[in-house]
Amino acid sequence: MDKFVNIESVEKQLSAELWERSLPFNHVVIDGFLNESFARQIVSEFPSIEEPRWLEYDSAIENKLLISNWNDFPAPHYQLFSILTSSEFSDFIRSGLGISDELYPDPGLHGGGLHCHKNGGFLNPHLDYKQHPKMFMRRYLNLILYCNNEWESSWGGQLELWAGDERPERISRYIQPMFNRAVIFDASRDFSWHGVSRKIEAPAGICRQSLAVYFLKAEQENSDSTDVRRKARFFPRSDQMNDKEVMNLIEQRASESTASLVYQIGKDKG
Repeated sequence: MDKFVNIESVEKQLSAELWERSLPFNHVVIDGFLNESFARQIVSEFPSIEEPRWLEYDSAIENKLLISNWNDFPAPHYQLFSILTSSEFSDFIRSGLGISDELYPDPGLHGGGLHCHKNGGFLNPHLDYKQHPKMFMRRYLNLILYCNNEWESSWGGQLELWAGDERPERISRYIQPMFNRAVIFDASRDFSWHGVSRKIEAPAGICRQSLAVYFLKAEQENSDSTDVRRKARFFPRSDQMNDKEVMNLIEQRASESTASLVYQIGKDKG
């Protein structure tokens, strides 16, 4: 693991105390997450937005590119995901954050993998799904690693952590997508609202690059329960509040029976 992950740097920044008192929900920011030479390799071999491997989510509530098939990962990314989805790494994170529950990585990368937001890309505030669709465990932690050599705050793209119970009411923290910075946060709460609602305004040829892995709790959910959130729950941006089409899209996106109908996936939709 230490061939890729900067263990010394991560250990210094993993803090159970900071984790427990962070707002608006538990999170920690870790700079220098990977050994720098490997981090540079991850960035340099990150797939171009012109690659046909990308799947595209394009709607009024999300605009992003995704690669989650292991066979489509460049070699360094394949190596990194192998580490991040290992039990050794899960135990390392659990110990550093003082989490008593056993953590289980999702090697299937459901919703995870490589992410890219090109110019105009965004992600409305949302809550992630609670129940893994095949492992029937509770989704617990998100780990996001930013993979740009440089990023200017004026380009947007900040990860927004929103405060609010029933709805995201205000942005409590902005996290800049800086080179080799990782963010770990608790995605399991009914108030873990997060997003990238400001559209990317980067120079031509630059996109917001990141990778994500998710960790599950051993706690089993009732697969027949109607109370379990099995799809992401989005919220409209301020300019969409009275838009009936957007509200209808959000309802469809949140339902197992209709979500697949409103996914707009594939670079060539024609």
